[in-house]
Amino acid sequence: YKEGGSIDEVAQIFITVLPESVAREIALYGEGRQLQSASCVERSMWPLRRALADIEDADPLDDDRVDASLQPFLKQFCRVCQAVIDGVLIELRLMGDDCIIMGSSVGMLTGTVRTAHTGQKFSLSWTFDADEESLFEAADFFSPETSPVQKLRWLLTLKHLHEFKGQWVEAAETLIICARTAADAIPHIKNIWKPSFYEEWKVRKHISIFSDDFLEPSSLRLNTEPHLGEMEGESTLLTPSISSFCNMITVVSRHAVKIYDKESGMVPLAYSRLQELLKIVMGVVEDYSAMSSVRNARRGFRANQEHYIQDMAALRKMSASVNELVTKLAERMHLIAGDDYTSTITSLANMFTESKISHPGAVYVRVILHGKKTRRFEESTTIPTFLDWANPYVCRVPGAAVEKALKFARGKGHEYQESLAHEVCKAFAEPLIVSLREEMEDRHIEFRSTMPSDNSLMEAAKLFLIVTPVTSRETTRQNGIQSKRFRVRTAENSGHSTEHVIDITVAKPFPCALSRQPSLVTTERIASGSFF
Repeated sequence: YKEGGSIDEVAQIFITVLPESVAREIALYGEGRQLQSASCVERSMWPLRRALADIEDADPLDDDRVDASLQPFLKQFCRVCQAVIDGVLIELRLMGDDCIIMGSSVGMLTGTVRTAHTGQKFSLSWTFDADEESLFEAADFFSPETSPVQKLRWLLTLKHLHEFKGQWVEAAETLIICARTAADAIPHIKNIWKPSFYEEWKVRKHISIFSDDFLEPSSLRLNTEPHLGEMEGESTLLTPSISSFCNMITVVSRHAVKIYDKESGMVPLAYSRLQELLKIVMGVVEDYSAMSSVRNARRGFRANQEHYIQDMAALRKMSASVNELVTKLAERMHLIAGDDYTSTITSLANMFTESKISHPGAVYVRVILHGKKTRRFEESTTIPTFLDWANPYVCRVPGAAVEKALKFARGKGHEYQESLAHEVCKAFAEPLIVSLREEMEDRHIEFRSTMPSDNSLMEAAKLFLIVTPVTSRETTRQNGIQSKRFRVRTAENSGHSTEHVIDITVAKPFPCALSRQPSLVTTERIASGSFF
């Protein structure tokens, strides 16, 4: 820093190597046979978490070690560090029963265990964890221009988490961000900073073997340089190059299309995303060709000819691969446009979107928790909760829950729509209720689709889980699916002559790399009209 660096560069280095440091701390506890369960692993991180919390809460007026001008930066820095520590814990959880620390198996599944739709086992205690948010915050800290490898490292973990939960659209959206990150990094390939292993830690090889994989997971190398990922022996780090980033774009683009297909109605979104990626890629190829021509003219073409030919071949091959995917998706969209939608799909369109075109994967609900807090929401020593008490969140309903709702909905016309809306909310709320039952008796938990009265909220012994269907508004023209504005309608009286309308705006258009988002702006009004 004293030699001319910036505080941002110091933060980048610190947060890059933090996962390895956290993993090394866990390994040291494991070496002392102090890790018997997931709670032991979580406790091993407490000292570092407390130190970061002390820095974040430090007041420059009371502590002369804190520069007042750096306080905003330090708060953001500490938040990202906490997110990175969460990320290490999440990666250990995703290992499940295969989590081996210093030669000993550590069960990361605690308490009541359930099996997800994907067949993966998970603990009910994880249900309300802000795991997606932590991984996204860790990835968002890094820039494609200076540290794309670190950004990709956390994005791939986020994608793995979405697959674990069966959130296929979010997993595909994360892969698209990976592809765009790699494409944005190519013009800045010479300015990219990459970490290296700390040789002093290599002395204790059995510990470094465990911690090295958290600096740069092997899954990242398998997506970019397969030959390195398959090499046995000592760990190796990815060498950023145009060829490796082109491989990354090709691999994740193809994988994204396959994952989009796991939820119905997502072809338009996949086409839109790949079309945007293709524009970026074509711009990168053109810019690189122009810049390389100028450089070769200055330095002599023969010296750089072989390197230039290899890079251009990799870029054109990658561009052709993305273009092929876009063409195939366009053909599929043409075929789909010729088919008639079924009545059940039309019902979903009328209820959950103002668009005439329906997409079962674009079904959303508003979630609010009111009443008596459970212990999980009163204090958190590990990963925080994604729901803030009494604050509305908009959540995308997974495809599996929508399919379940379609099976149980009954009636015709208006009656069917009401039944389907209730079943969608019920299917989405089911895992949340099961998790709440771990800390509270079932008679103290009330599931509702409308807000309770003020008198009901005053009941000290009850917890209210309110899940309400919302209608997406102002979808984007490119794909007809994305939206970040939603509307909640509730009847004011039995005659349905007036409605209580709530408009909700979130930060990022859904679907995105997150399955839920808090409300940024909420407006309420009374309107005339019929419900549904």
